[in-house]
Amino acid sequence: EYGSSGINAEYGGRESGSLAWRRERGETSDPTLGQVITVPDQVDRYTIRYSPASDTYTTGDGSILARGFNSLAYSNEDVVRKVEYDWNMVYLARRTNESIATIEWRVKCPRPVSMATINMLHTTFNMSVVEWCCAPLTTPDLTYKEEFSEVDLACLQGCTEFRLIARMKSVLPADNAWQHTQLFRVKLDGTDAPFEINLEF
Repeated sequence: EYGSSGINAEYGGRESGSLAWRRERGETSDPTLGQVITVPDQVDRYTIRYSPASDTYTTGDGSILARGFNSLAYSNEDVVRKVEYDWNMVYLARRTNESIATIEWRVKCPRPVSMATINMLHTTFNMSVVEWCCAPLTTPDLTYKEEFSEVDLACLQGCTEFRLIARMKSVLPADNAWQHTQLFRVKLDGTDAPFEINLEF
């Protein structure tokens, strides 16, 4: 069902071009990006959304925070943005021929979190797995869950900095296995934001 035809190589397997050119398009696997989502001072609530269709991060009122999924990522190991023009879909996935890929976001808050509601969507095929972790930076031992709904967000209460990690991996080897784990899959012309962080202080 998910053949490689129609996949936009600009966001997928293309390896040519300068490092800056590839980084701009999220094609580098730089594990030290180091970007942190910083919540402004003097707010009682804050929302961060990401849409792969527009490839932008926005706030709750729709203001653009940054363009490009890597622009607010703390680390990225072999995660790229894929566009399927034949299926009119877009998502984040593993780089071609990689069996595992990980992306991490970090959030820094001006005051301790009193409540957090976070929605993260993923799609898997052929026994592949997406694992999620969300925890304060002070947590020494990280726990991963295969459904984000199983992540206990109560651990974020009282913290001022936390990490959010998605790890994609295959169980079965296949040439197109990278397609079997997809983060935030939406229609290319859609307005959905399958990445959403809502914080209260």
